[in-house]
Amino acid sequence: MHRRYGVFSVLWLLMTLLAACQLDLPPITQGRTTPLDAPFTLRANQAIELAGEGATLRLEPWAEDKRCPADAECAEAGPVRVQVTLWREGRPTTHPVFVAHTDQTGAVLPDAPGSDLTAKVGPYRITLTAVTPYPTTATPTAMGEYAATFVVSKDPTANPDTDADMHVLTDQPFTLAPGEQVILTGANITLTVEAVTDARCVADAACEEPEGGVVQVALGWRKEGAAPQTITLTAHTDDAGAALPPAGVVRPFRLFDGVGFHLLSITPLPQVGVDLAPEDYRVTLMLEAGPRMSSGVDYAEPGQPFELGVGYTAIIGQDVLRVRFDEVVTDSRCPRLVVCVQAGEVQLALTVASTGQRPTSYVLGGATDSQGRLFAPATIAHDGFMVQLLQVTPYPAQPGAAIAADAYLAVFVVEAPPGLPTPIPTATLPAVTPEAAQLPLLCINDFALVRMAAGASDEPAIEFTEPLAQDAATDYGQAHALCNKTFGAEWVQAGPGDVPRFAQFLPAGQPFWVWDGMARSLIRYE
Repeated sequence: MHRRYGVFSVLWLLMTLLAACQLDLPPITQGRTTPLDAPFTLRANQAIELAGEGATLRLEPWAEDKRCPADAECAEAGPVRVQVTLWREGRPTTHPVFVAHTDQTGAVLPDAPGSDLTAKVGPYRITLTAVTPYPTTATPTAMGEYAATFVVSKDPTANPDTDADMHVLTDQPFTLAPGEQVILTGANITLTVEAVTDARCVADAACEEPEGGVVQVALGWRKEGAAPQTITLTAHTDDAGAALPPAGVVRPFRLFDGVGFHLLSITPLPQVGVDLAPEDYRVTLMLEAGPRMSSGVDYAEPGQPFELGVGYTAIIGQDVLRVRFDEVVTDSRCPRLVVCVQAGEVQLALTVASTGQRPTSYVLGGATDSQGRLFAPATIAHDGFMVQLLQVTPYPAQPGAAIAADAYLAVFVVEAPPGLPTPIPTATLPAVTPEAAQLPLLCINDFALVRMAAGASDEPAIEFTEPLAQDAATDYGQAHALCNKTFGAEWVQAGPGDVPRFAQFLPAGQPFWVWDGMARSLIRYE
């Protein structure tokens, strides 16, 4: 087996970075327009304007084609994937991916399992009806030769100013009304605005509430194979409805299962004499890639108390759980030298991650004695583990004397779920060298396997890219381009499920990246 190191992957990454710096302009249509509800065909890089809609659709210049070649016999035929860019005036640009099984004329088979033929974005419904040409073993299809046929319809009852049912990426703002949802690109996860509870003061009226009151947004998190979750965000807002930075327990940001949920704005504001219905609200959010849990300075076993400073992480057992002390949210405990009507309490922000659930943020705390020991248990549950806060020091000594953030220490204990194997204590983590932090991405060629099985070729079925950092691909299209642009149209990135099929070609003992669609990142495989 040989390895290719091409400049194309580097050029592609540079092009991606340059594109990110451009203005969000509509694709160039060269005069092509189409009415709604009429089929139209686009070739790669061609765009068309939806007449009278202020919207443009472009077919992206990549495809993943796993259909069985017309002149071959296959044990199993896969789908073809294509991607479009939908630009809407005044709304976020989105990039839906379609998955289709087709007959040999290219017409989609609408009832084929695993198909994803329709993308709904705001009021628009985009349906894929055909992908041509159909592949053959003799003539691989170049990217520029693909064409796809679509029909775009519009729901007259849908909100034109929201992004309902859009496939969203991280760092891309989107707006929803209560009851509407978006889908996380590359994952079987939906996010719904379930409710808005608005306790903000009426505009231009006297207000006794701190920062003008609080608005609360309840988000529904639905992930295939997991129990539904409700994520609550709270915020003070300015006169335009934009969320203000966190203040005490009012927090417009939450980390859950490795994704950061950032509340950007909630409009409209309450008005005198105006009764707002739930569907009147517009909630603007943004998803952010959650921070990776760093190596900690403390190691503990389940049931063993451990101490953390702000910003530090503890590793439990053989890395079955990580607990990071993020910050002190509020400390209203009554100073030792003061007589108080109420004792007050301390609240801490934590991030917890396990092998079964990615990083998730929590707030917990309570009242303490003068030694910082909690009077009542403060516990959160994460993936079957129970994380309990035992003590927070130092205790406030004098009124008005703020405690420096880096002076706080907190003591925790973790109880493991029943049946967890007793881990072997680990003294230190292996050092991560710069070389180990970069690995090649495994690229695979299913067509080469077909030709090899037919005895028509001995060409390689796998290739490795040059060593890459883990964040070299953060969505499906980027991962695909790393293989497709480097090795050719037939090459795609491998996923964890692809490795067994190509195991006979893999070098022993060599780690590499594969693309994990659920994690939406490259993951190490060895």
